[in-house]
Amino acid sequence: MNTLPELTAGTPSLPCRLDPEPFFSDEPLERHYAARQCGACPLLLRCRLYALATRQPWGVWGAIDMAAAKTLPTAS
Repeated sequence: MNTLPELTAGTPSLPCRLDPEPFFSDEPLERHYAARQCGACPLLLRCRLYALATRQPWGVWGAIDMAAAKTLPTAS
């Protein structure tokens, strides 16, 4: 099984590879734009699972803005 970094390296035409800045912007609007770009990505689910498994603290991964996700309530 390939890792997410290996898969993204092999697919250079993904939006996050062509223009990664919005995916790690300080601006919420730019991150929202980046998350919308994930919609048609064939790696969306793998990217999201990678971010959750590795506890990525920042950026847009699999259409989830990790900064915004921190503010969501958790199940108790």
